[in-house]
Amino acid sequence: MDRWCVRMIRTLAITAACSLAFFAIGLGSGSHFDSDDALYAEMAREMVRTGDLVDNQWSGAVLFEKPPLYLWTLAASGAVFGWGEAAMRLPGTLFAVGALLALLLLARGLGATATQAATAVGLLAGSYLFVLMTRRLMTDIPLVCCVLGAAAFMVHGRTLWFGAFCGLAVLAKGVAAGPLIIGVVGYGVVSKRLGWPALAKATGVGLLVAAPWHIAVTLRHGAEFWQGYVGYHVGARATSHVVPGLTLAQLADVALLERLLLLLGLAGLSRWRDPLVRFASVWLIFAVLPPIVSTTRLPHYLLPMTPALALLAIRAPLPQWWEHRLAPAIAAAAVLIAFAAQPAKVIFWLDPDFGPDHKALGVELQSAEPEDLVAAWNVTSASLTFYSDGHRVEIIGADPRFYEIQEAVLMVQRAGVLHATLPAITGPQRRFVVTRKLDVPAVASALRRQSPARPLSARVAGALVLVNDAGLGDPLRTPNH
Repeated sequence: MDRWCVRMIRTLAITAACSLAFFAIGLGSGSHFDSDDALYAEMAREMVRTGDLVDNQWSGAVLFEKPPLYLWTLAASGAVFGWGEAAMRLPGTLFAVGALLALLLLARGLGATATQAATAVGLLAGSYLFVLMTRRLMTDIPLVCCVLGAAAFMVHGRTLWFGAFCGLAVLAKGVAAGPLIIGVVGYGVVSKRLGWPALAKATGVGLLVAAPWHIAVTLRHGAEFWQGYVGYHVGARATSHVVPGLTLAQLADVALLERLLLLLGLAGLSRWRDPLVRFASVWLIFAVLPPIVSTTRLPHYLLPMTPALALLAIRAPLPQWWEHRLAPAIAAAAVLIAFAAQPAKVIFWLDPDFGPDHKALGVELQSAEPEDLVAAWNVTSASLTFYSDGHRVEIIGADPRFYEIQEAVLMVQRAGVLHATLPAITGPQRRFVVTRKLDVPAVASALRRQSPARPLSARVAGALVLVNDAGLGDPLRTPNH
């Protein structure tokens, strides 16, 4: 083994150890966001309960929007370590470390010095969106990890591994992985790093990795799967507001959270002839175009731009004597400034508490029996379902606008949990309804109409209230209590 390989292995080991130590802080604290985060966690638990690794299930329904790679890792972590916050965040943390290692290899393969490559890793690890997404349970970090890995193997001439990681990227994010993969392939072909025979081999390996799950689900569900997987999740999201999103101006505000990376990246564009700058520019274009042209824009859609900005930043022009003599000090200062510039980022790192109210009341719902009525009134239910240990939570859309939004969500449609009014009870079942404080009178009135003789109680957690007839909390004596 030559000296370069020894140095690279040592550098990768140090990077991995430092990254794990950095992201381990606060890993098990706080709570999950009441969105895809808790949804994926519950789907992973359903995977373990049913033993079915093909169908992604939630609240008794099979969902087709997402591929299974991240869910498989969540299921493995939950099965081994339990279903606490640390276990659920561990897979994303490992994907984040993998992304940093891939970025280091990629930068070196594109001609960066060891100091420059380490600087790029530090800038990415300390960026606002990257820190935030390591704390959320989302498929975006796995996507970035897999495509960065594919790019790193491509520039180092490892064609088969390049194809395998492209296949993993599709299993991580589905069709949404396409733009980044196309950008990497396009750069490889134009720069002659990826010849046509090599591309054919990589395509074959990628299909071997990604195709089996897609074929298995197609055999089970046919066209219904593709209608949800591509028609809804890609087509409908790109052309209609199926979920509330951001305007272009709001999306620009999110991008400006990475203001230091943007500033350094723009400076790096001045070295256009550099292969690293050209690659990063292509990546950046294919990272930002999809959220710009889509009608459904969410903040985390901008995460893939951060590796490109980190690469461009290390090409920011410096006087020659600074670049050689003071490079390590300048790099360390830039990384520290980038991390410490935003207090909110430090909070996400130390105590990622995204849904404390939902968690507190979800834990209370664990006392409900399977036959009891558990509902969320004008409130979404992903976290309530997860923290209640998988109880089916009916969603009551008493507010017309809330009902309209939930009605457009395919997973809600498939699970059949959405109702305009509180479902009737047919026996002695207890009732647990989570709602906002302003809706407590309406909830109490609806419950009293069903069973006037039953006393109601209320458990308050922040902005949410659990109204129930199981005696949890304080007595609710009047509808306006």
